[in-house]
Amino acid sequence: MIRHILHGLRIAITGFLAGVAVFYAGQLLVWQFAPYKTATITVPIEVLNANNEIRPGEDILMLIIFDKQSDITPEVSRNIICNTGSVYDVEASSGARSRPTGKFVAEIEFKLTDRAKVGEICFFQFQNDYQVNPIRVIRRVWQSEPFTVTE
Repeated sequence: MIRHILHGLRIAITGFLAGVAVFYAGQLLVWQFAPYKTATITVPIEVLNANNEIRPGEDILMLIIFDKQSDITPEVSRNIICNTGSVYDVEASSGARSRPTGKFVAEIEFKLTDRAKVGEICFFQFQNDYQVNPIRVIRRVWQSEPFTVTE
C-alpha cells in the first residue's frame, strides 16, 4: 500500500517538474523570439549644417524623424565615424532626452570634437541597446548623412 502511494507521489512529482520545465522552456522561447517594438528613425539622418560642412568644435545640427513605439529606455551611445578610421565618442548637447511614445520630428545638435581632423569625411551614428527582457537585448543603429570637417 505504501509502495503504491510512493509510486503515485513519484509520478506526481515527475509530472510537476516536467510541467515546470516545459513552462520555463516556453518562456525562454518567447523571450528570445517574440517581436518587440523599439524606436525607428528615418535614415540617413539629415545634417542641417550648410553644405554638410562642420568645423572642429562646432555643433552638428541634424533633423531627426523617429517613431518611438514603446516606453523601453535604451542604453544610447553616440559616435562620429570618419573615413580615416577615427571614431569619436560624443556627449549630448541637446535633443538627447527621453520622449513619450509617438512620432516626432526634432532638431538636435551635438558638438563635433576639437580632435576631428580637417578633410575627414564623417557621419554621426546612434546606437541604441534595448533590454527588452531578462535575456535579450535588441540593438538598433542609425547614421546621418556624411559631412566634411572643414577649417
